[in-house]
Amino acid sequence: MEWTYPQIQDDIKLVALDMDGTLLDSQKRLPPDFFDAVHALRAKGVRCCIASGRQYYALLRDLEPVADDLLFLAENGSIIFDGRQNIFTQDLPYSLYRPVVEHIRQVDDCQIVLCGARAAYIEQQDPAYLHQIDLYYARRQLRKDLLAPPVEDAVCKLAVYCDRRAEQRVLPLLEEYRDRFLVSLAGSDWVDMMLPGTNKGSGLTRLQRYLGIGPDNCMAFGDYLNDLQMMGACTHSVAMHNAHPQLAAVCRHRAPSNDQDGVMRVLRHQFDL
Repeated sequence: MEWTYPQIQDDIKLVALDMDGTLLDSQKRLPPDFFDAVHALRAKGVRCCIASGRQYYALLRDLEPVADDLLFLAENGSIIFDGRQNIFTQDLPYSLYRPVVEHIRQVDDCQIVLCGARAAYIEQQDPAYLHQIDLYYARRQLRKDLLAPPVEDAVCKLAVYCDRRAEQRVLPLLEEYRDRFLVSLAGSDWVDMMLPGTNKGSGLTRLQRYLGIGPDNCMAFGDYLNDLQMMGACTHSVAMHNAHPQLAAVCRHRAPSNDQDGVMRVLRHQFDL
């Protein structure tokens, strides 16, 4: 896939950045000059939004030095923060997510996370699984039973983990729930489940209203299928060189890969950083 730097004439006020596979390299490292770029963009009147399937508190842990200048579209759009202030939280009814938890419990090689506003809730302690949990969930609680009693928290998303087989193994299992959930492939290991209409795209639209701007004032970078709706919510969509083909097909622009400093190269070019 070829890449092209965007030649954007619109007045960009919001830049939305996916994390894994986009802003982070394959070793899960931030660009060394990213914090300086956040401050420089804010000084130019441009807000940076981290749009991720990760938990807000995990993002906050990794981005603490610039947290007050960032917007956070976390849990794939089901919870939104302006810095440290919560401005939106989705709430899944217990009656809706209980059958999914009961189903996934019966599948030996899959685990489920209840993603709450205050913490993530898990049952399994498998070492490989806990390593993934450490990456994406800074606040978590281990429970003997996710359902009894129900967690005293707003559950905004379900995340189902299957090591390197999310697309082949998990998506078919969850097909029967598509009339009640948005089922979104979030990476090679994860599938996310939210209420229909809750995704990075709807979250980006909420942020546009919050900031008083429109799609023409917004630029978004992504690499995977949970970024699809976000690309449709902004005029200036940018697929990474390493993007899933289905995502690349809907994006207006291309950037170098996440291992080629792709996001920062485009931002430097576009905003004269």
